[in-house]
Amino acid sequence: MLFGVYQYFVFSTIGCTDDANKLEVLYLEAEQWIRRHTGTALPDFNNYDQLAERIFDSITSHNLVGIELTVGKIINSIGFDKIEDELFRHLVLHRLVYPQIKLKTTEYLYRYEQKLYSEDEIYRYMDKRYIAVRRG
Repeated sequence: MLFGVYQYFVFSTIGCTDDANKLEVLYLEAEQWIRRHTGTALPDFNNYDQLAERIFDSITSHNLVGIELTVGKIINSIGFDKIEDELFRHLVLHRLVYPQIKLKTTEYLYRYEQKLYSEDEIYRYMDKRYIAVRRG
């Protein structure tokens, strides 16, 4: 496919109208046609917030491979891969990609890396790193 050139196929035309009542009937017919021919249910877009919440709640895990493949390669090229501290690596990567407050970092680590750290653990770890750097 060329950029800017999109192909689509019309499987069926249900109808067209400018009458609101007839439009509702055509809409329902189109939904039925989709169910019969695709075997899938259509999402309820009238309750979008509930639909989105159900979808996000059904996700059990997700790895952001892109962070490691892109940012990870870049920081490894400057020698970051020599550091064997896993938590430090996660914190640096996630803070580069998601520069939110530290508390959000714990959520990202749990959601995308399945690493469970409390906010207190993160704060203690960062304090320990700060003291180590200050001592030289």
